[in-house]
Amino acid sequence: MKKIFGLLALAILAISTVSCGSDEPKPVPPLNGIYSALSDGSSDYETTTEKYYRFFLNPDGTASDNSIYIHNAKFDEKMPLTINMRIPVDPKQVTRTTNGFTVTVNEIVPYMLSGGTEIPMEKFKITNLALTVNTTDKLFSIRFTCYGLDVNESGKLNM
Repeated sequence: MKKIFGLLALAILAISTVSCGSDEPKPVPPLNGIYSALSDGSSDYETTTEKYYRFFLNPDGTASDNSIYIHNAKFDEKMPLTINMRIPVDPKQVTRTTNGFTVTVNEIVPYMLSGGTEIPMEKFKITNLALTVNTTDKLFSIRFTCYGLDVNESGKLNM
């Protein structure tokens, strides 16, 4: 009789352990300022003149939680200066995937960052923006058109 109760208890324990497990992947947490990696492997973002990206993506958040920053941007050799810019993203345009996020935007007005001021760049609307951020493999790719110039870049994330 003790063996039967022991086996029954063991079976109940095994079943309860299996039923508590979940095959569902854990949701990817929001990105709060993840940087693209610099070519030299450093994290000296304050002094670099190299173009880099910074991602704030949270599909569950507000509009202020979602932006793509491009620092030291120069998309064409004809651009006389590099600029810093912010691309605001509506949370509805951010999709969580099993290993990161995707962002798709048809048209958006970017903002040039000058000191603490954001200046809308109406003449330089960004169209057909597609961003993929893979936090598992620590990679990103972004493509868009701005002022007739096609931008298509990819790289590593500094995570």
